[in-house]
Amino acid sequence: MQHSITANAVSRAMWRVVCAFIVALLAALILTQKAEADSLRVSCDIYATNEFDPIGHAHHQHMQFGNTSLTNDSTGDSLYANKDTSCEDGGEWWTNAGWFPEERDELVPNAIVYYRGPEADDSRIVDIPRGMELIGKNDLNVLGAEVQYNCGSSPGDTAPLQATPPYNCKDNWSTQVKFPRCWDGIGIEQTDVVYGPNRQNCPSTHPYKLPEINYLIRHPNKDGVVPNPLQVSGDNGAWLPYTSMHADYFFAAQDEFSRALDLNGDRRIQDNAGTASYAGGYSESSLMDLCIRKAPDSLEFNNARCRAGGLLASHQRAINNYYN
Repeated sequence: MQHSITANAVSRAMWRVVCAFIVALLAALILTQKAEADSLRVSCDIYATNEFDPIGHAHHQHMQFGNTSLTNDSTGDSLYANKDTSCEDGGEWWTNAGWFPEERDELVPNAIVYYRGPEADDSRIVDIPRGMELIGKNDLNVLGAEVQYNCGSSPGDTAPLQATPPYNCKDNWSTQVKFPRCWDGIGIEQTDVVYGPNRQNCPSTHPYKLPEINYLIRHPNKDGVVPNPLQVSGDNGAWLPYTSMHADYFFAAQDEFSRALDLNGDRRIQDNAGTASYAGGYSESSLMDLCIRKAPDSLEFNNARCRAGGLLASHQRAINNYYN
C-alpha cells in the first residue's frame, strides 16, 4: 500500500512538472505570437523617377513606387480605381502611392513599407481613410529623428539606427522614414496629421492615432561606399543636404486591406474581441482573417503563422472549416 501511495505521489509530481512546462511553453508562444502579429510589411519595386508630387507639389526628382498611375492630378479615388502596382509581383491590394527624393549617386531597387500597431493597448487607433496624404520628415518639435539610417548586409545583421548617414558602411545600408500618425479625425490632407511628442502620445488637437507607417529605402552598396556628403534632389536641379530627406504616402489601398484590419466595421483597429488581452493595433484576429482569406503574396507578414507551413494546428483547422 505504501509503495502504491509513493508511486501515485511521484506520478502527481511529474504531472505537475509537465503541466508547468506546458504552461511556460504556451506563455512563450503567446508572447512570440503577440510580437509577430503587431506588424506587417509589403515590398515594392521602384518603377520610375520623375517630378510627380500631388501632395507637396515639389519640382524635384522623386523615386516612385506602388500605384503606377500616379500623376500630379491623382486623387485617392483615381489611385483606388487603378490596380496596377509595383508591389510584390503586381498584387492588387497595395494600390497606395509612395515616393521620396532621389539620393545622389545611389541605386535604390525597392522600398519596404512597414505598418506597426501601438506598443500598448489603445482604443483610439483608427483605420486609414482613402485619400489620406502623409509626409514623413524630421520635425524640430519632436524628440528624436524621424529620418534615420543604418548599416547592415541583411535585416538580421544591421547596426543601430542613427540620425546621420553611415558614411563608414561597407555593406548594404538603408534610409528609414517614419510618418506622422496623430490625426484630427476630420481632414485627409498632410496638415491634418502631425507628429506627437513621441510615437505613442498625441496632442489633444489630433487625438486619433493612425497605424505607424515606416519606409525602409534599401541601398545595395555594390562599391562599398556611401556618398559623402549624402545629398538629395531639390527643386530646379539642385542637390540639397541629407537633412532635406523626406517621403510621401498617398493612401488608396483596395477594400480588402481595410476590411482585414477593421473586422467589425466601426473604423477602429482593435484587439481580440475588443478586450485589453491583446495589445491593440493589428490584432491576431485581423492577421488570421487575412490568412484565412488567402491574402495575395503582395502582402508579406512578420508573422510565421501566415507563411506556408507556419500555421498553428488550430488555425489550419479554421482554414479547412472555412473552405470545406
